[in-house]
Amino acid sequence: MKFSRILTVFSLTAILAAFAQENVIILDNPQSSNGDGAYISLGLTYRNFDKPKFKSSGISGSDAYYYNGRRYALNQLGQQRVTNGSGAQGNFVAQTVTVVESNGGHYSSKGSLGTNDKLAPVIGIGYNLSRQGSLVIDLVGNFAYFNTDSSSRKVKSSGFATDSYTALVANGRITPYIGGQGGGSYGDFDGSFKAKYEMKLYQFDLGASLGYALANGLQLNLAVGPTLAFADTDSSCTAYYDGEGGKRSDDSFKSIFGVYASAGLSYWFTEQLGLSCDFRYDEAFKDAKTKYVTQDLDSWSAGVRVLWHF
Repeated sequence: MKFSRILTVFSLTAILAAFAQENVIILDNPQSSNGDGAYISLGLTYRNFDKPKFKSSGISGSDAYYYNGRRYALNQLGQQRVTNGSGAQGNFVAQTVTVVESNGGHYSSKGSLGTNDKLAPVIGIGYNLSRQGSLVIDLVGNFAYFNTDSSSRKVKSSGFATDSYTALVANGRITPYIGGQGGGSYGDFDGSFKAKYEMKLYQFDLGASLGYALANGLQLNLAVGPTLAFADTDSSCTAYYDGEGGKRSDDSFKSIFGVYASAGLSYWFTEQLGLSCDFRYDEAFKDAKTKYVTQDLDSWSAGVRVLWHF
């Protein structure tokens, strides 16, 4: 569960901090306390994903009819069975009805994501490549795991236009009708739509970080690099219109490349223990999507981490 992941990250962070404090050496020169060599980071990130976009598959048009002006009591023409009163099998007569023709269409909607959908544990590793005075160059890598889910909101329909005319119908077939007249356009007919999805996103990145040491252990950091995300998306859609449609599902597993850039500050309390915060932007080269949902992965994020030198 999402809450348990968050609690686990906080617990590991607390254990790491306690362990580091038991093994640190306080330096007389905090400005260079971030040291050299490899270090790990552990923390939380908040990523502001765009709202997911839902849609139904295309629903085909249909011909239907209704009795006595009952606007929504639509039935397929092929189901028409009106007898002449004798009740004999197959003894049908023509009946005057209003025939409705619809051209079909589809439904669309946006969903919403909660705070828990946007929070994720993140773990990273860094290695100091060069230090020239106050300038520091590190090689950095990170992994973050998101688990999001949502469903459709504020449903909109596209298409479903209808036209009608009066005609004789017998045995589910339209027959010539002298004196018939057009019934005009009825616009959209009522239908139903519901879609939902769940996405597990595993994101890796590798980058170069340029640091500038300020004073008293404080350092400004800029990083940029490529990303690789694996999006495991499950989705389902239930849509009906004029008796057409039904429940369908579609799943996908996609690898999505992209790039990121981040800026932030780090502060090393000791030679081994530090804390960092950063703001970041991710640009994905394609969306995570199925037939029924599209999730844009371009987004801003912010995070905080505990740093620990080996």
